[in-house]
Amino acid sequence: MTLPRTILLVCLSGLPLLGCAGEYNDEQCIDIRSQIVAALQENVDKGVLVPSAVSCGPEGVADNPDSFDPRIPAADVEYLREAFRHACAEFLDNCT
Repeated sequence: MTLPRTILLVCLSGLPLLGCAGEYNDEQCIDIRSQIVAALQENVDKGVLVPSAVSCGPEGVADNPDSFDPRIPAADVEYLREAFRHACAEFLDNCT
């Protein structure tokens, strides 16, 4: 099982939108949040992530290797962890 090398924007699936800071407007924050929800669900549906995986936070994909199916190659796991790490930080820094 391999993970396609596509750019994933991810965001918090359970965090309510609290407004945006900096140069991000509400529409941009809603878009980022929607992309993370879709990326999380798509990867669960493909079997890359386990059904209990969460997108961000202390138990999020970036910090929890148990979020991944053990058959996923290490390089693909690291790629996806970094994508979630980046997107979660972007959302937290600009949209909460």
